Amino acid sequence: MQRSVVVDNRPGGDGTAGVQAFVGGNDRHTLLLAPIGVVTVIPLLHHRLPYDAERDLVPISAAAHVSMGIAVGSDVSAHSLSELIALVRRRPDQYLWGAAPGLPEMVFKAFLELEKHH
Repeated sequence: MQRSVVVDNRPGGDGTAGVQAFVGGNDRHTLLLAPIGVVTVIPLLHHRLPYDAERDLVPISAAAHVSMGIAVGSDVSAHSLSELIALVRRRPDQYLWGAAPGLPEMVFKAFLELEKHH
């Protein structure tokens, strides 16, 4: 027996648009494939969400292993994390950083706080 599969890609809004569509569908034949952050991190970052992660979502399986990386422009004279830390410590007001919303941003902010006290 063949069954149709519909993929509804709804990026943006820290994943909340896709989760809202999933929860609003109230369909026992629909699966949500989303980063774990929609269950763990996003509820901590937003006071009001269109879903309740504890009530509306039940994680059933991991589908990927996530890794994070730190990159610098080729014009930055740092070739390792320790060199980058030393460089930024010498001139903290001359460097900007950016991270994807959610867990990468939280991890990087925590890293910066640790480095302040080191």
